[in-house]
Amino acid sequence: GSKAPAQETGQLKKELLEQLIDKKLQLQLAAKKKISVSERQLKEALEDIKKQNGLRSDEEFARALAQQGMELESFTSRLKENILLSILTRREVSANIQISEQEILKYYQEHQEDFAYLNELRARHILLYLPAEADAQEIEDKRELAQQLRERLEAGEDFAELARKYSDDPSAEKGGDLGYFRQGEMLPALEKAAGALRVGEISPVIETRLGFHLLKLTERRRYTPDNNPKLRSRIEDILYQQKREAKLKKWLKKLRREAKIRIIP
Repeated sequence: GSKAPAQETGQLKKELLEQLIDKKLQLQLAAKKKISVSERQLKEALEDIKKQNGLRSDEEFARALAQQGMELESFTSRLKENILLSILTRREVSANIQISEQEILKYYQEHQEDFAYLNELRARHILLYLPAEADAQEIEDKRELAQQLRERLEAGEDFAELARKYSDDPSAEKGGDLGYFRQGEMLPALEKAAGALRVGEISPVIETRLGFHLLKLTERRRYTPDNNPKLRSRIEDILYQQKREAKLKKWLKKLRREAKIRIIP
């Protein structure tokens, strides 16, 4: 069941207390290891924060802080502590994190669906366009023509030639070639049909609000960490964050253990 409000408040207090203790222990360790924050580092960090928030002067900055109920001095000392902690955790936790080739590939294999949106298809397309005001006869004629063209394609006629001759799509002059496209870049009905085809296969006649379509899938381009540097670095980032989280937890536990801190209820 859910916790009672008093229990939740108690839990929250405990977590806040643990965070405070963790911070205290880290600051003590930073002092012991003689880590310090130079005036220049502090100034650069303050300038960054000002820039990110579109604040042009110290006065504007102080005013913005005052609206949050803070003074520049206490904000600066808190910032200094945060920089100190990030230098410390970078040295103690992040510095030795390594990610192997096997880990990247294993992650990709287990999460391929998450990256499917990167994959690309290439197809040729014939459109027999139907204006909105087309009558029943015109619709029937175009449907019949689409069916005939499909039969001719199945019999081995060249898709590019038939596209040049019959297609009303702008791709007609390129033999119906649509180039590469990703998920969400085409009419849903066409995308679905293309996705279901094997390379070299001709689709059934597809009907949309534009008219009748035929597709031939010419290529599938699947992106993996081996052939896509962006995908590779995205997976590296995910694995790095996971490892850092786990390492940080372990490190904080060790700090507490060494400090023999007891939280008195």
